[in-house]
Amino acid sequence: MWTISRIVLPVAVWLAWAGVVTAQQKAWPELVRGLSHESYSQRRIAQEALGKLLNDQPEKWIPICLRTIDGTDEPDVEFRLNEVLFGLFRKRVLEKPRGFLGIRLNSSFLPPDRPNQQLVPCVDVLEIISDTAAAGSILRIGDKIYEVDGEGVGANNPMGSFIAYIYSKRPDREVHFKVWRTGTKFEMKVALGLRPVDLPMSTIYQKAPGAYYREWLERARTAVEAGEAVAFE
Repeated sequence: MWTISRIVLPVAVWLAWAGVVTAQQKAWPELVRGLSHESYSQRRIAQEALGKLLNDQPEKWIPICLRTIDGTDEPDVEFRLNEVLFGLFRKRVLEKPRGFLGIRLNSSFLPPDRPNQQLVPCVDVLEIISDTAAAGSILRIGDKIYEVDGEGVGANNPMGSFIAYIYSKRPDREVHFKVWRTGTKFEMKVALGLRPVDLPMSTIYQKAPGAYYREWLERARTAVEAGEAVAFE
């Protein structure tokens, strides 16, 4: 009896799980059709249900969502699926606690020490935001940061690489910079902080959140086409 129970119970659990998965797969087309329903309340119900699917199992449903967006010819469906994806992106990326330095910057190069020297990419500190980790450090406007934790800031897109690296770290994480200032090179450490509550998100990201979402969306599509997992970063 005990042996039968040990066999039957896992099988029953698996069948129940398989039934849920099958129901979800069957529900997807129906929910997508609901996005263009004539009733606003029905559209919202469908959108919220799709959002829950993506939130619960993003690795499974994001590829399906992307393929649905690319394959639909209904503007309402495309718009609302993008809203669902952006909601997930906001939760997983924009609202996630991330390391924050507190500078505005742009891409640049160090002044060469000698003729024909290979240019070293860096980021220029254009502004230091008050009440941030940068404000409490020895960083100054005009400084050029050319290494972070022993690595260059990236030749193709120094600003983008620098921002991505800082945001990939948790608040209170200490980072090590190599800095150029008016001909002098020195090293420093800064413990990252949190974004000030009243600072607009677009200020932090240097672009509107929608622009970052579009960039993530293109990376997600590329990953799906290559059969890779979609990462939130």
